[in-house]
Amino acid sequence: MISDHSYNVERIKALIRRVDVVTGAEAELIKLDNASAEELAGALTALQSSVGNSLQGVDFIADVRTNSILLSGEQSGRVRMRGVIAHLDMPTDGQSNTHVVYLKYATAEELAPLLAGTLESSADQGGVQTSIQADPHTNSLVISAARPVFNTLRETIRKLDVRRSQVLVEAIIADVSHDTADELGVQWLIDGSGDGSGPVAGTVFSSGGSNIADVAQSALGGDPIVSRGLSLAVGNLNRNGTSFAGLLRALTADVSTNILSTPSIMTLDNQEAEILVGQSVPFVTGQFTNTGAAAGSVNPFQTIEREDVGVSLKVTPQISESNTIKLDLHQEVSSISADSSTAGASDLVTDKRSIRTSVLVESNETLVLGGLIDNQTVTVEEKVPVLGSLPLVGSLFRFQSNERDKRKLMVFLKPEIVRTAADATLVTGGKYRSMRAAQLAQRLMAEEKFSSGLPVEILPKLDAEIDQR
Repeated sequence: MISDHSYNVERIKALIRRVDVVTGAEAELIKLDNASAEELAGALTALQSSVGNSLQGVDFIADVRTNSILLSGEQSGRVRMRGVIAHLDMPTDGQSNTHVVYLKYATAEELAPLLAGTLESSADQGGVQTSIQADPHTNSLVISAARPVFNTLRETIRKLDVRRSQVLVEAIIADVSHDTADELGVQWLIDGSGDGSGPVAGTVFSSGGSNIADVAQSALGGDPIVSRGLSLAVGNLNRNGTSFAGLLRALTADVSTNILSTPSIMTLDNQEAEILVGQSVPFVTGQFTNTGAAAGSVNPFQTIEREDVGVSLKVTPQISESNTIKLDLHQEVSSISADSSTAGASDLVTDKRSIRTSVLVESNETLVLGGLIDNQTVTVEEKVPVLGSLPLVGSLFRFQSNERDKRKLMVFLKPEIVRTAADATLVTGGKYRSMRAAQLAQRLMAEEKFSSGLPVEILPKLDAEIDQR
């Protein structure tokens, strides 16, 4: 029972008719043959808001994966919506089968052959030859195919054209060595030839630097040889009479070395990257001379090959779904040996320490790759038979040296997954500010030592860099 003004009664009756309906809402899926589900859904949204109540009460969403429209609502509304969709899904006259898809992250030249391999046949059901071409200048794909085939390819492209994760790989190379050496020996020399042409007797030992014969010869020439350590010499060098000399040599050496290298590199998932910090050193690989030929007919020459010497890191990361990282890497530390001139080598000698391996490691976890613990002890004793073994005085007829080398080398690795642009900015900011702090400390040190100050270049603030972009 309603009692009110006539115009209010009519409004209430209309409201009751709208509410008093059968609530038999159902859902159905309409697959499109020509139109794009994403574009069609946008058109339906605009149409629904402009035509009033004729299409109200029906909900719809676009299923891009199957290029379909999912309808939900009363049957009468769905019938009207189906008619609209069928009208919009009709092929247009002169419709082009060529489409251009611009890529955001993937490389067109790499994606084109992959998509071509997914096609089962070179001709689709519409009789249109399907072709996929890459345009490297705009990083886009030019696809010639019928609408159903193109919709399938576009969905595949959407899944492949995603931002790839990156991996920051930091290596820690710790090389600690401790070398000690002890040398003690006495050498004697007596020359009774009268003219200084040669010794009559003496003890000459090859170890411990220069021997006494070389020292005596250099002293006569006015350019005496001085060896490392403590050298005490006594004697009388006479060119016309008897000469004698005695040389005592004592040396203790203690050398400690602590080298820490931390190369780091950022690379894409499944993308090989390499960093090298070092020098390109020339090595002689061959030579040619004009021996036996006419003078001036052949120019002698050498062939030289350059090799990289320093710290290098080559790595290929692969990220799994569980954030575990597989790393295929090659780590190498090389340097020019200080013993190249004394080792009897015809050219430079390089010390090389290399690791090539594949490992699994979690993000932000440190893993030891390997190492080397080397202990070497070299004991040398040279003496005169019988006399060198006598107690007390035997020390005057022998030379002893002991060398102990200890080296410990360890290589560690720490990878970090960088998935988003924000993560990359955070990592970059930390490294950037660390370098800038080191430059500021260097400038402060220069200002303390020199009142006028030295010009030290400083990186700009990172925030200012971002504001300028």
